[in-house]
Amino acid sequence: MELGYLRSYESMGKAVVSCEGGCKCMPWTLDGHHDQRNSQTFLHGWRVSQAEDCIIVVKVLEVGG
Repeated sequence: MELGYLRSYESMGKAVVSCEGGCKCMPWTLDGHHDQRNSQTFLHGWRVSQAEDCIIVVKVLEVGG
């Protein structure tokens, strides 16, 4: 599976991405911040098991999380 998200140099944070509802995957932390003075869409690919139902959960972390 691939997830597209925005990365930028200011006002961006982190989120934990995980799977629920039948499918399985290794959770990972999405980091929306980078030091380049631009904003770009990034794609992150990771393995998700096949399942009839699959819910991808994106939980925004608090600052410092």
